[in-house]
Amino acid sequence: MTSEIVSRIWEGRIPVRIGLSARDSQQGLAPSVFYCGTLRRNGYIHVVLPLLLRFFAPFVEDSSALKRDDWWLEFEDVPVKWNWPIGVSFDVMTGFDPSNAEPEPQAWELTLHHKDYPAEYIVPILTPPPSVRNQFLEDYWINQMKEACFILTGSAKPIMNLSRANSANFWKSVENRKFPRDH
Repeated sequence: MTSEIVSRIWEGRIPVRIGLSARDSQQGLAPSVFYCGTLRRNGYIHVVLPLLLRFFAPFVEDSSALKRDDWWLEFEDVPVKWNWPIGVSFDVMTGFDPSNAEPEPQAWELTLHHKDYPAEYIVPILTPPPSVRNQFLEDYWINQMKEACFILTGSAKPIMNLSRANSANFWKSVENRKFPRDH
């Protein structure tokens, strides 16, 4: 039973329909171009952002903006936090209750933006060089795991006692979506 629950959580997906903001697109293209697919509930926006930028690259007005990290998503004029798991953002922002017997939700309608980053609502991601950015994202995520561990158990020691190598592997499993099937 436990392995089935863990597997369902790991494989959970949310249907999305993402459009490029009219302010960031070549004139007239934004309303008609959408990325339609699914995002993993336990994934993070900053992990799927490169995929979205590759998809929207032909339609972005300023191609130099594609190299920046200040892209962000919004839902109904509310910025989506990149540092929360996608499923948490979806549930909080839409009011979706997975325990309810209601049918699966329609695609989550999001808008991708570049201009006017809402730093007062979303923690800014550092801009390149990538080595600094990647270390920032890893450190930020590990700190979130420490906080979650403390809330659940009263101590952050299980996370704090990880070796640097194990800590890096923990982060890589999130980035690369690797789940040990043998446990």
